[in-house]
Amino acid sequence: MTKLIGFIVLVIALVVGYQYFFGNPTEKERASKIVSEVKDVGEEVKDLFKEQKEKYERGDYDKVLDKIGSFVDNLKSHPEDLDANETNNLKQIEKEIKKLRKKLDKVSEEDSGTIRTIEKEIRSLVEKANDLIKEMESKE
Repeated sequence: MTKLIGFIVLVIALVVGYQYFFGNPTEKERASKIVSEVKDVGEEVKDLFKEQKEKYERGDYDKVLDKIGSFVDNLKSHPEDLDANETNNLKQIEKEIKKLRKKLDKVSEEDSGTIRTIEKEIRSLVEKANDLIKEMESKE
């Protein structure tokens, strides 16, 4: 499947390149627009990676994990307010925090793909914590 996608991208690049250099004026203009838009997308992707790297360098991900950890610790300090399901959810969230901290410790600043994956996992963890809050609020 990836070979097919790569082949299609190559064919598109060849067609656009041909039109860019050897096409009639209309084709050259369209090819020029496409090349310009691809450059813009490339710049946006580059900026996105730079932003992810800056978040990592600033420790934003660690701060979020610290906040979720504090939330978990606060809830665990009042076990009488938790039912079995909520206790299990808290344990799961704790496990995920530990796993993400290990990943953050191992990842290098240049590994933007892994950083993006970690960011998605942190967002998912935040959603789980929010779901737990909603579940507890609905009990009251």
